[in-house]
Amino acid sequence: MQPNCYLSRDTRIEDDIKVNRPCGPFTDRITFKATLVGSSGVGKTTLQHRICGTPIDHMTSSTIGAVFYQVPLQVDQKTLNINLWDTGGQEKLNIFNLLPFYFRGSDFIFLVFDLFDRQSFMDLSKWLDNANRAESSRRIPPNTIVVGNKLDLERKKKRLVSLDEAQSFAFKRGFQYIETSALENENCELIKELVIHHIKKTIKKEQDDLIIKENKEKEKEKEKEKGKEQNNK
Repeated sequence: MQPNCYLSRDTRIEDDIKVNRPCGPFTDRITFKATLVGSSGVGKTTLQHRICGTPIDHMTSSTIGAVFYQVPLQVDQKTLNINLWDTGGQEKLNIFNLLPFYFRGSDFIFLVFDLFDRQSFMDLSKWLDNANRAESSRRIPPNTIVVGNKLDLERKKKRLVSLDEAQSFAFKRGFQYIETSALENENCELIKELVIHHIKKTIKKEQDDLIIKENKEKEKEKEKEKGKEQNNK
């Protein structure tokens, strides 16, 4: 069975993907920030436990405010830490007004919705608006992954958000899309793989850009030296 992981149409995780680099360089960093957001009841806390590898309490209540966890990742024999924030989804507590604080400085944003709750999908635009306001000063936004959760329910009832519709929402914004079952731990590890893949791609791009910059500076120095030699003749 193929994993429901959609980076872009007809691509796989190992394929070359576009790198969206935030303001802060990734090279030589060991700590990154990720924010997990979505409406109440979409399974964010269970998904967070799967990403962190911590036990799941099936009777857990909805998160109020935000919970912070640190997730270690191995990237090229180096341990990096992802500070993962799980925000509460209770709009009745006016949580939308608190979100800019949690979004600020995020390198990754995980937008989560319930495949069987259409309103949670419609709410993605609200969460995204908050993220954009919090990061309005950044030249390039955080890397965003849209997560359609509760895939396990597909065996019991009809989904209310189609694959094509969810992909369209993500792809037209330059986001990645993945479908998971946090309850059954299906595809949850792929989220970490996407994060690692993006970090590695970004670091490589930064290193390539640095080499290009250094080569240009060397060429300028050579031109200056040639100019001085010609003036001395």
